[in-house]
Amino acid sequence: MRLILILTALLAFQSANASEVDELLSKAEMGDADSQYTLGVQYKNGQSGRDQNDDKAQKWLTSAAEYYAINESTLSPSNLHNLSSLFEQGLGGLEKDLSKAHKYLSSAAHGGNVGAQLRFAMKFEKGKYLEKDISKAKHWYTKAAKQGHFYATYKLGNLASSGLYVENDQRNLEFAKLAMSLILERPFRAIADLVKISKEGLKCESLESDSYVTSYMWFQVAKTNGLAFMTDRKLDKLTMVMSDEDITKSKVLAEQCVESNYQNCRYNLAPVKVVYDIKSDLIKSEDILKSSSCKKGGHIAFRYLYSDKGVVFQQYKGKSELDSEFVRIGVNNSFKAFDTGTLKVQELVLDGEKTHKRFNIDGTIASEYEYSLISEAVKSKFKLNSDAQFKKIVQVNYDENGKVESKKYYGPVMLKKRSKTKELDQYVDRQDYFDESGKLMRRVIYKKNRPHWQETYKEDGSLGKKYRVR
Repeated sequence: MRLILILTALLAFQSANASEVDELLSKAEMGDADSQYTLGVQYKNGQSGRDQNDDKAQKWLTSAAEYYAINESTLSPSNLHNLSSLFEQGLGGLEKDLSKAHKYLSSAAHGGNVGAQLRFAMKFEKGKYLEKDISKAKHWYTKAAKQGHFYATYKLGNLASSGLYVENDQRNLEFAKLAMSLILERPFRAIADLVKISKEGLKCESLESDSYVTSYMWFQVAKTNGLAFMTDRKLDKLTMVMSDEDITKSKVLAEQCVESNYQNCRYNLAPVKVVYDIKSDLIKSEDILKSSSCKKGGHIAFRYLYSDKGVVFQQYKGKSELDSEFVRIGVNNSFKAFDTGTLKVQELVLDGEKTHKRFNIDGTIASEYEYSLISEAVKSKFKLNSDAQFKKIVQVNYDENGKVESKKYYGPVMLKKRSKTKELDQYVDRQDYFDESGKLMRRVIYKKNRPHWQETYKEDGSLGKKYRVR
């Protein structure tokens, strides 16, 4: 039903009363090729009050095709557009030929035929018979819109909003749920935050206001021209992430666009680039495509950033003071926690290895953990519990000057039978102690988590003495 409505709207200019129908038939009988083409399409599809009739459709489309073939060198943009359709569908006695269809369609679009410009844009947008190119699609939609084609304005609205708003990006708990799905590694924090949001009723909205203003404007223009059945749902979704001021601005711009006969519209606007403060090294500010935030009392509480690489979720406290940041890029992720602007905790999962660092109030490092992660394949092979994460851990301890003081090694993985389920146990393997210059001084080797052997080392790094710890 929706497709029928769309086709009806697109072909509305072809609808006619009885006298216009007679005029079309009269022109076709007098040899006007475009009238013959239109008449053939109407009989083929059963449009404009004509019953579907394949024989009549074939007759008129063949007559049009013969004219176009004889007069190819002098065809108008309208003729070329129709000829392109005949070659694309293999109608009027012509063999289906997509290369010729593209050739004639391009000529018609460049010649200023508004229908050809719309079809050309749609093919670039979808990558149908042509390489997908959104910038070229926007170019040809703009050409068609400037000639008053209202479906082109709808398509411009789609391009303006495409990839910007998230389905759950609303002024309610749905936004929080989306954001919290990114921090499953910290479920206790997620639960606390969900409770806080539900109690405080934070206001969440998009930060890409200018892009939304443009999108809303184009949908409003399309609605004004009779496409409400297509635009109302789009406008409702945009309303959820736009301020009242921006909605009013969009409506004013839409009126200006229509009153200027589609000349004074928001064509070819340069994208507004917002620079975000991102702490992680996994993703850069210039990569961000869209952003949303939740505010309370005018101050940011949460911010969600998205790029084609991954996502960033930031939490704030007080007067928009960054409290933590979580980033996910594929299987890699990073987490940072802050206290009055000072980094306190840093965690990084990169290519199957994980590091966890804690810092002192003066910024010096206090401790560090390095983890080797267990792959899902290994878990399956050894029937490990799904929460088994690490096969080896190294704990690095630092002195007050930030120098390595000792390293404690945990591992390897130990498997034990417990109620017919193999579980993961970690044992201290050894602990190394270093002097101020970073040289190894002493090593304690553990057995079943108890010191078993101890080794001391000379200045040149060679083994000095090894003895059993009693």
